[in-house]
Amino acid sequence: MGNNSALKRVRKAAIGAVVGALVVSGLVSIGGGAAVAAEVSSSPPPLLQRDENVVTSDPIPTVQIDNGYVWAQTTIGSTV
Repeated sequence: MGNNSALKRVRKAAIGAVVGALVVSGLVSIGGGAAVAAEVSSSPPPLLQRDENVVTSDPIPTVQIDNGYVWAQTTIGSTV
């Protein structure tokens, strides 16, 4: 009976040590990433010539549909 509870304590201590090591390593890796991000150049990236083969994530102030953009809307009753 006493041997069983001693094994449980050892097992809990081992699990606690592993979890603690994982938490510390995670915090260290997050902190290391922040230091690398601070060293990034502040100059803007080079611009590509934009044609139908270039995809960007630039925000545009309009709705995008399959074959173009919507620049104006008309409301008639409850239909846009």
